[in-house]
Amino acid sequence: MKERIEELSQYKLDALHWNLNELNKNLLNIAELSKFHYKKISKRTGVEMHGESGITDRINVIRESVSKFQSNSRELASSAQYREYHTTQPKESVIEDKATITIKNYLGGFYYFTVDEVLLSGTNLFLIEKKHSEKADLPSIADIKDGLVKMMLYTNFSQVVVSDKHLSHYPTLGLTSEHIEGYCHNHSTESELASFFSLNKFAKNKIETVRELFKEGGKNNILIFLMDSRTPRFQNVIIKEFIQ
Repeated sequence: MKERIEELSQYKLDALHWNLNELNKNLLNIAELSKFHYKKISKRTGVEMHGESGITDRINVIRESVSKFQSNSRELASSAQYREYHTTQPKESVIEDKATITIKNYLGGFYYFTVDEVLLSGTNLFLIEKKHSEKADLPSIADIKDGLVKMMLYTNFSQVVVSDKHLSHYPTLGLTSEHIEGYCHNHSTESELASFFSLNKFAKNKIETVRELFKEGGKNNILIFLMDSRTPRFQNVIIKEFIQ
């Protein structure tokens, strides 16, 4: 470890070149270690892990060419995106159409995602991640955090292009439930929020949760709303209020 730190401290090029060099040198070793430990974990726990043959095939591709492995991985990610695009999850209560998002970073790398809904209003594109609760007023904290992770990614897009047209984009987290009435969002006035909380008889801890969530959205330029899933039109009302 000491030798590696010294090597890094004396490295003359930038972090990008270091990382690319490490990828080419160590990817095969990491893959082989993964295979070894997968087998070890499987034997110790009695839980079947990923098929060994598939891992072996990947390792063989790496031995042949790291760039070929990267290309194959990209194809698999694109296939996974396609499957997700055609799947409706039980924890989603969607209104608009799903869409695929292909993210290109400054190094030319591609990442393949899907977004639960897209809504175009003029030149404003809303990228909406949905979290739904069938049994409670709010989706679980774990589900909300999962949605926020994607929102953090979407807020950092330098530009969004749809059919060669540049659009303003708004990351949006929509929380829905069958056990509430009306709607509120992090651009609602204080009186509107108070009215919503009173109508739905929210306890103090639940009010604090919603307020903290809305505060987080405001700090990070994320539109967050909570609405009755039985009244889909509320979503368009919320978008119009936000734009105004």
